Amino acid sequence: MSVTLIVILAVAAALVLWGIKVQNQLVQSDELCNNALKQINVQQVSRYDALKAIVKLTREYASYESETLEKVIAQRKITAAANPTVDDINANEAALQAMSAKLIAIAEQYPDLKANQNYQQAMADVKQYEENVRLSRMTFNDTVTKYNNQVRMFPGSVVAGILGLKRRLLTVLAVLAGTLGVYAQSIRDLDIRAVLQADGSARITQVWNVSVVRGTEWYIPIDNLGKMSVTDLSVSENGQPFVSEGNRWDVDRSLEEKTGRCGIVEKRNGVELCWGQGSYGPHVWTAEFTVHGLVQAFSDADGFNFMFVNPSLVAPPQHVKITLVNGTGGPEWTYDNTRVWGFGSYGDINVQDGAIVYESLEPYSDGSSAIILTRFEKGLFQPEVTRDMSFDELREKAMKGSSYGENEREETFFKWLLALLFGGTLFASIRAAVLQALGYKYKKSMYGKTKITEWFREAPMGGNLFASSYVLDNGWRFAGPASSKNLIGALFLRWILDGKVKVMPDPDKPKRVNLAFTPGLEFDDDVEGALYRMALEASGGNFLLEAGEFEKWSERHYKQFLAWPDRAKARGRSYLHEKNYLQHTSTTNKDGQEQACRVVEFKNFLNDFTLSKERGAVEVGLWKDYLVFAQLYGIADKVAEQFQKLYPKEFQELSQSVGVDPTVMQRTIHMNNMTTTSAMNRAVGKYQAGSIKGTGGHTSFGGGGGFSGGGFGGGSR
Repeated sequence: MSVTLIVILAVAAALVLWGIKVQNQLVQSDELCNNALKQINVQQVSRYDALKAIVKLTREYASYESETLEKVIAQRKITAAANPTVDDINANEAALQAMSAKLIAIAEQYPDLKANQNYQQAMADVKQYEENVRLSRMTFNDTVTKYNNQVRMFPGSVVAGILGLKRRLLTVLAVLAGTLGVYAQSIRDLDIRAVLQADGSARITQVWNVSVVRGTEWYIPIDNLGKMSVTDLSVSENGQPFVSEGNRWDVDRSLEEKTGRCGIVEKRNGVELCWGQGSYGPHVWTAEFTVHGLVQAFSDADGFNFMFVNPSLVAPPQHVKITLVNGTGGPEWTYDNTRVWGFGSYGDINVQDGAIVYESLEPYSDGSSAIILTRFEKGLFQPEVTRDMSFDELREKAMKGSSYGENEREETFFKWLLALLFGGTLFASIRAAVLQALGYKYKKSMYGKTKITEWFREAPMGGNLFASSYVLDNGWRFAGPASSKNLIGALFLRWILDGKVKVMPDPDKPKRVNLAFTPGLEFDDDVEGALYRMALEASGGNFLLEAGEFEKWSERHYKQFLAWPDRAKARGRSYLHEKNYLQHTSTTNKDGQEQACRVVEFKNFLNDFTLSKERGAVEVGLWKDYLVFAQLYGIADKVAEQFQKLYPKEFQELSQSVGVDPTVMQRTIHMNNMTTTSAMNRAVGKYQAGSIKGTGGHTSFGGGGGFSGGGFGGGSR
């Protein structure tokens, strides 16, 4: 048996075993979804039975209405189904809500019925079953979300496709809090700002932009407090402060009695923040309170895992933003001393401009929440609360069930394996590797041929870096390197050589150089100007871009930074269109193919410059173009070394025109390449991450276990 056949059989066996494993995981997740849906159905049946009991009570007070209700209930009988569907659950919920609304309306007409103890107990049972349904719905939606992620994401999507498994629907109708039909209410926006103090306490401000139609008060449960406490609630609307009742809030009062007042209800392991709603309709309330012991001392770090927004509020917020501000007076929060993760909803979380900022990316669903896990290096806080555990233990609890770093090693291996076997077969992969090794690596649609060996001795595309970069990015026959980071480096180097940026040797670190930027410079090209302004901002108040500053800035502002390459590509495409070279994204006409070939041919010339027998003397001005394009090609270090070796006098003149000696010039070219590459890598890493490292990015809908604070529900009641 040949070695090749053995390898193929081994790979096939590994793939089969992996496929069986993924199949079992998918089937298990599918069954979990079914079981969760059945639990909702069971709770709905119990709620239906409780409503029937209330109907019997109405006979004594409202015989005519009770007969009508009995007919309605008989027509909409709800029973336990062997295999309920989402449509069944939603239909049941609509029927239950209609029944509840009729009962509430009757009770409002008959005060004696409403005051009856049996009626009150039955209503309490109904509310409990509603809470149970909510919990079951949240479990189902979370389970389905995880299942859908498995079905949609590679490599599970391959196995799901083979098995015919498809995405499942989430339940749509929410249980209406207290059967009062308040889901018609809305929470348009929730803006939370927390100022963290050195002792670990936080003054939290919530701005609720809502519409209310029922109930007498707005309440926010904050449970799981442990060693923490909540004090000093104040509420205002339109600048008018509410009267504070401290910890003596009485929930059993009328709408009028609660209007303009606020207070706290203390519970066994938490509190409820309450205030009167006043009139029905739109409101913007500002609630402020202090959480003592938010930041806690762990054995290896300080931090917290806190739920800032509860699931199953009276209506799901359409937008949520949370900003955590440093009020300690100490060092600025950066990724060097602060790590953040988010759970419970789809959003972004980052450390930016010294603050921690979370923002939702889509409207919340009923089960959405906002949990923030934060780790601070020791020394930033002096927490009053100490935990007898490590932060890593807390973090491990939170990560369970999350999408952070999920099966990374396994997915990396099998992505490669499936790409190898399904992405064109093993033979096709070998064929591609051989063709690239032989030089047949370019798209014929872009260049008119697949192999380019000729030289071109002048800067292509009239020296336009954007157009040249576009050709390189879109002209690979197989996967090729993206030139975005090289394009940024090329522009940086052009600014240096043109005197727009000054090279300043670092007095403290002889092997490093800093770059001095000039505010207020104008550029003919707005895309180039945008990059210059980003670098200028990164340079800080002294306008001196020092070691690591651009990399850190690009990481903090990764969205802004990573949006720039798209603008650069659009600029390059526009140039090709204006010259009538481009037919489609990567298809050029005959003239365009000639110009595109020159982009590669110029690279060949620079790469093999030492082999040229016709090189002769080269003007310093041309060498500027040579070095700038060499940076675009990713070979600036090599070309600069050749330049200095073959033309030491000219290289010295070039260095002097920049204000440095040849050694510093070489170092500048090298550091420029390293800086721009690192900046792009860190921004991309930050975007992809949100990752297990806690350097921001996307949040995880699942996970977040072990949190403090938060609770379940809240809003009108």
